[in-house]
Amino acid sequence: MTPLPHYRTKNTLLYIRNEGQSALTIRRAILITVVVVLLLGAAYGGYRYSRPLPSIAPINQLSTQSYGVNTLHWPTAKAAAIGAEGYGVLAENGSNSPLPTASIAKLITALTVLNKYPLAIGQPGATLTLTQSDVNIYNQYLSQGGSVAQVMAGEQISEYQVLQGMLIPSADNLADTLAIWAYGSLSAYQTAAEAYVHSLGMNNTTIGSDASGLSPSTVSTAHDLILLGEAALQNPVIKQIVAEPETQLPIAGIVYNYNNLLGQDGIIGIKTGNSDQAGGAYLFGANYSLNSSHTITVVGVAMGTPTLSTAINAGKALLSSAVKNFSLQTIVPAGGVVATYKLPWSNNAVNAVSKQALTAVVWNGATIQPDLSSLKVLRGGALRGSDVGTISIYSNGSANPTPVVLSSSAPSPSIWWQIKH
Repeated sequence: MTPLPHYRTKNTLLYIRNEGQSALTIRRAILITVVVVLLLGAAYGGYRYSRPLPSIAPINQLSTQSYGVNTLHWPTAKAAAIGAEGYGVLAENGSNSPLPTASIAKLITALTVLNKYPLAIGQPGATLTLTQSDVNIYNQYLSQGGSVAQVMAGEQISEYQVLQGMLIPSADNLADTLAIWAYGSLSAYQTAAEAYVHSLGMNNTTIGSDASGLSPSTVSTAHDLILLGEAALQNPVIKQIVAEPETQLPIAGIVYNYNNLLGQDGIIGIKTGNSDQAGGAYLFGANYSLNSSHTITVVGVAMGTPTLSTAINAGKALLSSAVKNFSLQTIVPAGGVVATYKLPWSNNAVNAVSKQALTAVVWNGATIQPDLSSLKVLRGGALRGSDVGTISIYSNGSANPTPVVLSSSAPSPSIWWQIKH
């Protein structure tokens, strides 16, 4: 066999060597590319994993609930209404037009003056020294057949005693005396009283030419007088005075309350009224206990009855029928589902439940919409029994929140789900 030339052997080895180096370079390039891709993928995956989880808001599972229909014994009156402290006006009947208030106007006088010169329980307040002008006011009302308490020039009487005189025996003259003392004149008082009643939402009430209500120019509606009654009972001094069956004044002596239902059927006041133009009017407040833990202060009014006695009797019948329309209801039972969390990383929803029963005193015909605005959003997993906020309803003017917890554990999302999403 003839051997190959030597130069051809060298070229072949060089070719093989070059081919090997090229393959190594390619493998290195592929390896580097794979490493770079893996590093970039890891970095991107880490970025995706480190991003905040989505906020999972609760979905409300409760709807508005209604409880029965109210049945009331409405009096034979031009207008009547019923309400309760914290509930506002619950029902109305009769005329929506403003009617003369008679002596119920004295509550406006008392509240307006106390707004400027407030008193606390046990405080007598300023001492008023009465003058001949106050005696003239007394004589004027006496000649008109108004309700009066005798006074004399030089008499000294405290602010608290004047309030007693105008709210217990309903002295017309002391209402004007107090208004003029506080505001300088009846016209200035009228301006202040108008502003005050409007601040209470009594938008259909007009303050007339006197502070006593004997003039028919002071008018209001049954709706507005419920708001007035609530405001009066929220003032501790007025609430104390209107519950007194009698009191003693410096000159007038012992005087008696016209509200002869005090102490009956839970009645704690508030004010009677009677005049030729207004007829009989009765604004009353009464405490009604459903049980040892739940008491409601009912406020009612009858306007435009033939006499004061018919107004008082009408108020008693209205109260008797009204209290039957309050009941203690379980809005949500213990363990009741109030909301649901739908987790995007799980096929199962997680329920939020009331930790204990949520109860409230409700008025027949009222609708209740539980408030879930305090419920938290979920971010990731949570254990069974985790606190997620409260459920509330507003009853008797206040909220009664009940804790809400998860009925089962909410699983955390997997690493793959977090990277993927």
